[in-house]
Amino acid sequence: MSRLVTRSAARTIRGCQEKTRSAGGNIRKLRKSKRLTLEQLAEKAESNPKYLGAVERGEENIGLKKLEQVAAALRGAHSDDHGSRKSAKRVRPPST
Repeated sequence: MSRLVTRSAARTIRGCQEKTRSAGGNIRKLRKSKRLTLEQLAEKAESNPKYLGAVERGEENIGLKKLEQVAAALRGAHSDDHGSRKSAKRVRPPST
């Protein structure tokens, strides 16, 4: 019984590791398609470039909140501006 649990746990861990590498690889592909450096993406996503590099290599896990920030930064990045323009902040009109 304990071997079965151990093997099952090992498969689960391997599956999570593969998903982490896959997510990081997707972030890297999108970042490069937008022609952003790690430093530019990290600045836009309010993160550390070393951490994002480790995520891209599958060495670190990324939380949902940080993943949302990275996704928003990638959505806001345009491949033609090369990170030279700062993204504008949205301003909500006053509620009446």
